Amino acid sequence: MTQIYVTFDPKSESGSNITGIYTSQRYIKTAHFIPITQQEHDRYRADPNRYRVEEERLVEIKRNIEHVRLSQLSHRRIDARSRLLEPIVLEGREYTPDLPFQTNLAIAIHAAGSNEKIRPKFWCKIDGEWVMREHELAELLKISVELNSRREQISEDLYRSL
Repeated sequence: MTQIYVTFDPKSESGSNITGIYTSQRYIKTAHFIPITQQEHDRYRADPNRYRVEEERLVEIKRNIEHVRLSQLSHRRIDARSRLLEPIVLEGREYTPDLPFQTNLAIAIHAAGSNEKIRPKFWCKIDGEWVMREHELAELLKISVELNSRREQISEDLYRSL
């Protein structure tokens, strides 16, 4: 049976500090290594970020409940951003509400609201084809209402989970 060695960084204070796995000491270029069993090796390989070397032993990292909660919140925020950027479909037209679109929508609503003759143009997908189309103030407001209701729902979902 082959002996397995794990090298580690003793200066690392959090997370996994393991830097490599070797089957021979002659390939190890550091003074910081320990031998491990095949069982420890198998557990480590299944989830490398779950283990670290402490006091010359391979140990499982104890997860702090607060750390787990913050990690989950981070994932929910990423999901919230993705949900916010999902296409808006109104009356057969599809809009992609990215940040430039939202900024331009605000400017267009202001401009069209102050002058009835202004009809801002926006890209939208109609029947699978992108078209630059003029929009009346009422259409712009419908897009804005849809975007705001989506934002409110996402915000409510996100902060209810805190």
